[in-house]
Amino acid sequence: MKGRAAEKAVYNILNYRLQAGQSLGLYRSICQYLVRKDKVSYTKLLRLKYALLQDDVDSSVRDYLVMASLLKLMQLKHPLILSALVSTTLHPS
Repeated sequence: MKGRAAEKAVYNILNYRLQAGQSLGLYRSICQYLVRKDKVSYTKLLRLKYALLQDDVDSSVRDYLVMASLLKLMQLKHPLILSALVSTTLHPS
């Protein structure tokens, strides 16, 4: 995943301006959470990413779509976890 596409998705979905590195960190944190707690959702995310790879979608468009769908999923199923992960990304201790 490239940082710029993830950065744009975070801004469009959550209205937060993150740097490219922060957006990638948020992506990794969300994926780690899903692997531990919601394997079904993570599997769906992998299927989406694989389908986009098979369709030869441009990498920046693919990364944007994956990050946007990941954020929307988290908003629907795990909104408190998403806000905690965004908060720790914005304000690392």
